[in-house]
Amino acid sequence: MAQADPSPRSAPAPGGASVWRKLRDVIRHGLVIQTLLDVLRKAGLEITPYYVMREAVVSPDAAPVAGLENLRLAWLGPEDAAQVGALPDSKFSEAETRARLARGQRCLGAWVGSELAAFMWVDTGELDFEPCRGPLHPHEAYLFGATTTRARRGHNLVPHLRAELYRALRAEGRTVCYSISYAFNTPALRFKRKLNARCDRLYLYVSLWGLARRNWLLRRYPAAPGDGEP
Repeated sequence: MAQADPSPRSAPAPGGASVWRKLRDVIRHGLVIQTLLDVLRKAGLEITPYYVMREAVVSPDAAPVAGLENLRLAWLGPEDAAQVGALPDSKFSEAETRARLARGQRCLGAWVGSELAAFMWVDTGELDFEPCRGPLHPHEAYLFGATTTRARRGHNLVPHLRAELYRALRAEGRTVCYSISYAFNTPALRFKRKLNARCDRLYLYVSLWGLARRNWLLRRYPAAPGDGEP
């Protein structure tokens, strides 16, 4: 299934310490249910409640970045696809990166010197999430695939990228952003609340070993004032 907001992951530790660290982090971040659903998904049974989140595109000051020098933001091109695919934490292969860029999706990267430290994708043509894929209006955009390398986590790079994306989208006349958050991904939902994002729709997606797939709309939330409509 397509990308939603990632759950935090910790750096690996040797031996059994890695298992205990992962378990500790799962409990600490409130990801017990989401982790169990991930285990079922890997076994072929996918049960995914998820929100389509909606946020107004504002023009905030760039989020402060802690402890990094030589930081620059730039749109990625096909020449960067190999580096995206080579990152241990990336869910995007070189071939997929090239294909996404070729069909008009854009990817903003954060570089520390010559190192690609983080990136985030934006699609202004469609909400490119398999269960509820659909076209976007000219004032809308879809943000997805936020990724930070393990070594650069904790430096506030994703909020920094998002602020710069807002600025670019606002300049294009886009006033509404959509993103996907799994209903039991507590850290992602907490981050979205800080952005003043709201739940637009709640869905339940079920896939039985890829043989039967259904996507149910469970709830549509009422619009709120100042919701980014042009």
